[in-house]
Amino acid sequence: MTKITVKSKSYLYLLTVLIAIAMVMPLLELRHSLFDNLISVGFFLFFLITAVNTLTTRGIAPKSHFVTWLIRITVGLSFITGISHAILQYLSEPGKDISAATELISQLPNGLWWLQTMHFISLIGYCTTIIILIIFIIKDLFSGERVTLDKIFGAITIYFLLGILWTIIFTMVELLKPGSLVWAGGEYLTSYSQVQYFSYTTLCTLGYGDIIPATKLTMVLSNLEAIVGALYLAILVARLVGLYTGQASRDNFNAALRKIKNQDKE
Repeated sequence: MTKITVKSKSYLYLLTVLIAIAMVMPLLELRHSLFDNLISVGFFLFFLITAVNTLTTRGIAPKSHFVTWLIRITVGLSFITGISHAILQYLSEPGKDISAATELISQLPNGLWWLQTMHFISLIGYCTTIIILIIFIIKDLFSGERVTLDKIFGAITIYFLLGILWTIIFTMVELLKPGSLVWAGGEYLTSYSQVQYFSYTTLCTLGYGDIIPATKLTMVLSNLEAIVGALYLAILVARLVGLYTGQASRDNFNAALRKIKNQDKE
């Protein structure tokens, strides 16, 4: 029976939160600026907590104190700017949704540009946290010589992280240039869940065609996401198959060796 280790639990907690962000959070949108932003911040708070838990787990945690402090600062800044943006946006413009996907920073009234800047900073923080997670989880996946439960959980976690990473990147592009992603009919995207939907369909190379990239930058990013998604699955499967084959060969060799030793004793 496969042993459930601390590392396995750490990956499982993080994976559960990522699944909730991808599958549950979009269903809770109420088309209300404050509530939707707070829901998003709440889900990403759980993400940040589980991310820190994962990055402090033995076997995954970075050895460098600089990286450790970078993670702490990034996580704290991401949450503070995220929750501040959600609340101050609503207080500054009651009844009006200042959506990152519908207004250019330069077109915002004087005194409100800092809201979009605050949003952008929080997105950079989330993006940095995800990149750090991916790096250290991949490092863990390619260490050791056996296929374990934590490696399976870690592999699935990275795939979800890739989808959310590109969602945040696309959101930042939309923040700087609204209309970079549009519906096939020409309408702008109006929510995080719509950008996330496009990200995962691109990552899985489904290509429904209902949402399309409308600028050269989003075209390049879409192609890159599809390529990374395909290469990740190919390399990961090859790695896990290689580990399993090597593990099976070693187990068979050890079993045969024990059999020979037992025969010699007899």
